[in-house]
Amino acid sequence: MSDCKDLYLCAIYVPPDKNIFYRKYDCDVFEVLQEHIEHYGALGNIAIIGDLNGRIGKANDFIGHDLLSTQLQSDISGLIDYTPDSPSERTTEDIKPANTFGRKILDLCKSSGVRVCNGRFGKSSGKFTFQNKNGCSVIDYVLLSHESFSIVNNFMIGNFNTFSCHAPVIIDFKLKGLSLTDFCSCKIIKYNTYNWNEEYKDDIKRDLCASADKISDLVNSMNETDNIDDIVAETNDIFLNITEKYTKREVIKTVKCDYCNGKKRNLGVTGFNRDKPWINDECKELYRTYKRALSQFNLCRSEENRLYLNISKQRFKRMENTLKRRYKTQRGDMFSSMRRTNPKYFYRKFRRKRKTLNSNLTLDDFVTHFKNLVSKDNIIDGQVNDENYDVVYSELDRPFTEQEIDICVKKLKREKAPGYDNILNEFIKECKTVLLPLLCKLFNVILCTGWFPEVWVTSVLVPLFKKGSMNDTGNYRGISLVSHVGKLFTSVIHTRLMKWCKENSILTDAQFGFIPGYGTRDAIFALHSVIAKSLRKGKRLYCCFVDYVKAFDSVSHLILWQKMLKCGITVIAYL
Repeated sequence: MSDCKDLYLCAIYVPPDKNIFYRKYDCDVFEVLQEHIEHYGALGNIAIIGDLNGRIGKANDFIGHDLLSTQLQSDISGLIDYTPDSPSERTTEDIKPANTFGRKILDLCKSSGVRVCNGRFGKSSGKFTFQNKNGCSVIDYVLLSHESFSIVNNFMIGNFNTFSCHAPVIIDFKLKGLSLTDFCSCKIIKYNTYNWNEEYKDDIKRDLCASADKISDLVNSMNETDNIDDIVAETNDIFLNITEKYTKREVIKTVKCDYCNGKKRNLGVTGFNRDKPWINDECKELYRTYKRALSQFNLCRSEENRLYLNISKQRFKRMENTLKRRYKTQRGDMFSSMRRTNPKYFYRKFRRKRKTLNSNLTLDDFVTHFKNLVSKDNIIDGQVNDENYDVVYSELDRPFTEQEIDICVKKLKREKAPGYDNILNEFIKECKTVLLPLLCKLFNVILCTGWFPEVWVTSVLVPLFKKGSMNDTGNYRGISLVSHVGKLFTSVIHTRLMKWCKENSILTDAQFGFIPGYGTRDAIFALHSVIAKSLRKGKRLYCCFVDYVKAFDSVSHLILWQKMLKCGITVIAYL
């Protein structure tokens, strides 16, 4: 600052006169404010900014004719340092007389030496700061000591907007030394997200039908001698060219630094603005009329324009509130029905948001951890083969049919994050009529060649904290976001294998996990029956409960492949 003093800012809101606040709290806000001005005024410059809910009109905020006689000044010179008030002109659009709180503001100024900045920094600083259906007034102020006016670089009253009936009060202080950018180390992160929007479903189908010839040519030209990775890449290009303009949007996140966020990390997301779900065309037209009336009032703050502005605002707000109440009633009925018909989706709507984790781990720590995790059991060439196993089931190697793929497409879940290729499940489900021939041909080529596409094994790995120390990578479970087309391919294989296992009695009755129609409740029932039988016969029963730590991380893939080979499942088909 220009005079090297600290600046103490006080943001304040004073409730209106006769507000319930004064019945609940026995205090005088202006007396408390007076005490703070005296305390912090001795430490540096002070600035009081806010809604004081008082109208002062054109009354003086200083003591007129405050000069003392020469004899009296000589008598008190050794006792106190008396500085008389300096008269200063102030302009304002508010010509109404001061009200109760306005007089208290004037008394505060005269007793503490602070001055009203409104109207002392050009014509724009004396404008109305508040307007409603009852009229306009100045009730939002900036108070500064008269000698501190030199630190004000600019002061003005902004235009009224749709967010409030108060106009913004803008003040720019002259700061000396480091600027805010010297302290701030915030980072801007930009990335793309892909979300399905039902409104564009028909547009996507239309564009897909327009590309039917290209898809047909790709199906006809596809054969086993082609490079699988090139085929999948071309397929993904076709899909993305159709869906990207309807599903892609850019997200901007600001990772705030400790200085800007009070040493608390926070992510502020800014995206494109969307209409509220209850807004209709009629409401939009009323809003546009309200905006035009607001612009007209800001250009010419006449009584006629003010009345037109408040009538337009009242019509818009009445319509919005009616639509909002109707929407909430419909949503309430919908949730009531959803609770009975789809409880899983119902409770997902009210799931608590996860707390932000404060961890010292870096991205390199997770990369090292997951690399070590997946490289424990590499398959060596020649170590796994099917030469020693004579039993082979040819029905597992037969070409896929469109009916098989269609069954698995119907099981795809919506609202799932896409993989590295950014293809959404909703796209596959909604456009399956056109996509099934292409997917069937592609899956059969992959089945015959035994080559799994690279893009399908490229995933976005998300570490999910489980429990324990947040600074230990071993306490995080990796969630892989893989290609939905690749998951559909494995789903078709899984469906075929499960059907084959059931027909050939591969799985025993003791297997409860990962089998449709079975779960932990069946295991609990079996254990309960054994316990009851032992109690009836008066015999002892010994139970051993085993909980394997990180079981999936420690399972040997080599042993799994050898087990499948022994059962007659060929590696070429399912590798």
